[in-house]
Amino acid sequence: MLSVAGILLVIARPDTHLITNEIDRRAAPPKPVVATADEYLGIVRAVVAASEFRGLPPPPPEPGSELREEPKREVLLLDRSVALCQKIESKTHCSLPLRLSSASFEVRDYVPLKWLQELELANAAVAIVPNPRSAGIRYVPSGEVAALASDWEGFYADYPRTTGILRMSVPVFLDTTRSRALIYVEHRCGGFCGAGTLHLLHLEPEGWKQVGRLWMSMS
Repeated sequence: MLSVAGILLVIARPDTHLITNEIDRRAAPPKPVVATADEYLGIVRAVVAASEFRGLPPPPPEPGSELREEPKREVLLLDRSVALCQKIESKTHCSLPLRLSSASFEVRDYVPLKWLQELELANAAVAIVPNPRSAGIRYVPSGEVAALASDWEGFYADYPRTTGILRMSVPVFLDTTRSRALIYVEHRCGGFCGAGTLHLLHLEPEGWKQVGRLWMSMS
């Protein structure tokens, strides 16, 4: 009987150890673990592959004209990351916890506040976003389109057949194995068109895979 109990204890111990480590980590002060350039590139590619950025629908055809298949459009990925914090009067102000505070309890259970704090700390400044070189994505300098963000008519005149602007944060890891990551993605396509989303990813043998996505409002 003792030998059986000993076997059960050995089998159950790793899971208990992982749970204890996770509880301790969430209780500790936030300390972000930031992705390397290669890890960042793999995460960006996984998010792009799992997402569809449709944007505004194209205008309807003229009356009496022949119906044609909608041409393929692409989204513009900016080469600079989105900063989630900003300094105001020498103090750093972050926005994601404020967005989460008005969300449901289910949302707060899905993304612990500490994970968001670590994501914010890692994105207090702008960084270079790697070019995923993926179909449907056009990689552009941020300065090229920054002035058009408030003039969507001018934006679509300069960039027809696109679905808006895509900005990404720097991802952070959620454990010491660097196998789970969190990244914030912002898609803007018009005055009332767009969404901010949190993406949870897991490192599989074949590469990064998106395993969850959570919609969040944009400021």
